Amino acid sequence: MREVGLKRKDGTLDTYTAYTAHDFPYELLKKDEVLKKKKAEYVIDKTYATYDIETSNVYSKYGTYAFMYHWQMCVGGYLAYGRDWTSLHLFLDTLIATLGINKKHRMIIYSHNLGMEYQFSVNFLREWYGGFNIFATHKREPIRVLMNNGLEFRCSYALSNMNLEIATKNEFGVIHPKAAGDLDYNKFRTPETELDDVEFGYCMLDVLSLYEYIWFKMQNEGDTLATIPLTSTSYIRRDIRKEIRKQMWFYYQDVFLKQKLYTNVYILLREACRGGNALPSIYKVNQVWYDVLPVDGQSQYPFVCFLNRFPTSAFERYGEIDSIEELEELISKYCCLFRVSFFNVKLKKGQPVPYIATTQCRGIPKNYSEKYLYDNGRILEAEVVDITVTDVDWKLINQQYDYDYARVRDVYIADRGYLPKPIRDKILQYFGEKCKLKYDLERETDEDKKEELEYLYRKAKDRLNSIPGMMLTDPVRPDVTLDFKEGDAYKGWWKVDKPETEIDKDEALSDFYGNRNNFLNYSWGVYVTALGREHLQRILNITGVNTIYCDTDSDFCIATPEILDKIDKLNEQITKLDKQTGAYFDYNEERYYMGIYEQKSGSLLKKFKTLGSKKYCYEDEEGLHLTCSGVYKKTGAKELGSIDNFYLGYTFYESAPQQIIYNDTPDIRTEIFEGVEVQIGSNLAIIDGTYKLGSTNEFIGVHQMFGGEYKDEKDKK
Repeated sequence: MREVGLKRKDGTLDTYTAYTAHDFPYELLKKDEVLKKKKAEYVIDKTYATYDIETSNVYSKYGTYAFMYHWQMCVGGYLAYGRDWTSLHLFLDTLIATLGINKKHRMIIYSHNLGMEYQFSVNFLREWYGGFNIFATHKREPIRVLMNNGLEFRCSYALSNMNLEIATKNEFGVIHPKAAGDLDYNKFRTPETELDDVEFGYCMLDVLSLYEYIWFKMQNEGDTLATIPLTSTSYIRRDIRKEIRKQMWFYYQDVFLKQKLYTNVYILLREACRGGNALPSIYKVNQVWYDVLPVDGQSQYPFVCFLNRFPTSAFERYGEIDSIEELEELISKYCCLFRVSFFNVKLKKGQPVPYIATTQCRGIPKNYSEKYLYDNGRILEAEVVDITVTDVDWKLINQQYDYDYARVRDVYIADRGYLPKPIRDKILQYFGEKCKLKYDLERETDEDKKEELEYLYRKAKDRLNSIPGMMLTDPVRPDVTLDFKEGDAYKGWWKVDKPETEIDKDEALSDFYGNRNNFLNYSWGVYVTALGREHLQRILNITGVNTIYCDTDSDFCIATPEILDKIDKLNEQITKLDKQTGAYFDYNEERYYMGIYEQKSGSLLKKFKTLGSKKYCYEDEEGLHLTCSGVYKKTGAKELGSIDNFYLGYTFYESAPQQIIYNDTPDIRTEIFEGVEVQIGSNLAIIDGTYKLGSTNEFIGVHQMFGGEYKDEKDKK
């Protein structure tokens, strides 16, 4: 055993005892205390655990790989550690025997990056305990791994959707947050390398902070180990499902099934589905702009969910369209989904953010030419554009583009109406909670109360913003499993059982609508994002060529008195709609409206520059800020140093995400490092990465046409 001082949130230290597998106080664990999961044929032990490992990289002529040199667990609030797989095996075996764990008596073990712990542990766990069942939505990202002997590993990252440092700092009640920066990951260590008190404390805090996070997460949400969800979105699903059951459960299933999707419509919806607009103006890339006004949409997606109308019946085939006038008549009455070919398409002058995405177009050339001109993955000019759209997309395309003619086909229509009342009620409830908590938080002076308000505010905000995203859950998803054959050497390779092209979509959709836990239609999700893009376009229509960059619900622009006046008038229109539909919240004589565009005119950005989609930086009173896909924000801004360094060719070294090298093997082997024997199975090596600001020749060529000036690294020198 070893005494260790672990830092609290307030900076003081608590002394804990960390035990080895040999001296762990197994007798202090609560025995025979179990929870019964509803309708389950097994019980869950009230004692749960957290699990983490530390690894060293090996760089050899045969490749880069890694091995485990330290493991740590927190079980029932007691800390345990060891230096090799043999000691972990002994510890788990003793736990299993002490608590009586088996197939019908499970024990839950959380790991914050289960994909990593699984990769290192899988060969050993299978050798010790046989087979297992795995649940994952993506390759190498297991959410749950259930061993045949009753050990159930879960990924707490899927539960929190945050890294452990942020999760433990944000969860109300956590006493010992995860430490940061106390362990040099580049230092080579073996199982016999001595860890000093700071390094050892870092390891122990990883599992103690996670243990506390799970504990307080359950307390704050009113859960037990039998009811705690697997993923973060499950909380909001559960809330809305309860509201539906309270208000209209006896007939909601009829409402839900009335909108059932079949394969032909599902395919069209998949083709029409896309995210928000996040890209620069074609006129203002790679230039520094001064006194830039940020304009932010307030609760934009909740706003479009609450105020707009969605498909409220199944999409039915309409037939042939004889004229655009006939199509427009349909659009005025119904939600419409169809394929359309536009001929000789050209972006209208003064449109800063092209709407048509090349990824949605069928049959267009990969590279631009005289007949096909692209920008940031958007169509500027094209001989033919063949695309699947909703009625919302149709309107936006016609606003932005000229074309010779359009050929419409495969038209489907559905009744148009508001989302079910329980969903809209929950949106309004979360919006109200968010506004109230923000108001109280801004005025609270007591630090303890402020901490609780911050937690509740983040919770309400996250739930509010999760509603639209959860509607986009695809009802037809490939099965992600492991490839291995009993009797053969264990492979354990990740694979997709049935690629999307091989999935029986009729069967998958039938299963989806046959599950009484499901209550959201995929078509709503497709319309949410389309309506969100439409709402953003309202502000883009005002800022026009003064737009520098837009991102989903925000616009960075060069403001003029005329633009500011038009934004005020737009907000008056939105406010009027909010009043008519009740999309507002009153608190302490203040009224908060959904969907309005807030002008931060009192805090103009000193400088702003963008190099492309999700690539921009700016300076304000607080300093330099960076948003660049592939680079960490805070450390990236610090490394960049100045907006003058934000140019094509600049390379980030310290703030680029690390790269992962996976090494899959069916065998466990022994190697010797610094005279120490180490067992190695499947593993992964995490190495430092770099990120170079770059772009395509097409992007550069297009923006030169629009007046942009370009310089790369050699030009800078």
